[in-house]
Amino acid sequence: MSYQPIENYGIIGNMRTVALVGMNGKLDQARLLFERVLGYANHLGLYSEQTGPQGEALGNFPQAFTHLALISAAFNLDRMLGS
Repeated sequence: MSYQPIENYGIIGNMRTVALVGMNGKLDQARLLFERVLGYANHLGLYSEQTGPQGEALGNFPQAFTHLALISAAFNLDRMLGS
């Protein structure tokens, strides 16, 4: 099963999906999903609250909680890959 970022779900939700997929031992799929979600950043590396079907920024911008979720997902994925 391949995990895809879910548009209009919110980047926070997609980052939680990264964590859950990783916790289920599917680390390669979690890393791939994480890398795909990273592609939603703008040219300055900032994220909005949600993304549209074409990857466009929707909702609040920039969104602090999205950035915290990104940091948390990166930290936890790194920990899981390191063990």
